[in-house]
Amino acid sequence: MILTYDADCCPDTKKFFDEHRATTQEIEKKYGEKVSFAWIDIAIYDQLEHDKLMEVAEELNVNSVPAVVLLDNNRKVIKSWIGELNQEEVSQAIEQVVN
Repeated sequence: MILTYDADCCPDTKKFFDEHRATTQEIEKKYGEKVSFAWIDIAIYDQLEHDKLMEVAEELNVNSVPAVVLLDNNRKVIKSWIGELNQEEVSQAIEQVVN
């Protein structure tokens, strides 16, 4: 499973988030048949949902956005990426999990 955390709350970072989202979408197109993807935009939830999402993020050691987290079938973190995303690096990590 891939969890991707991002936000659309700041106009100054919109371009960066859009680029990050586009890269993640390319990865999802390539691996969507093999790996489940969950998109979490932390800026759109009410306070209760936001607090719960932040609790889960903390458990996964996600302390800033954007972030992508690769989990195994037991929900154990295999690898996580914070900030800029290297599509090849993410693809290699997914290949190791699905093969």
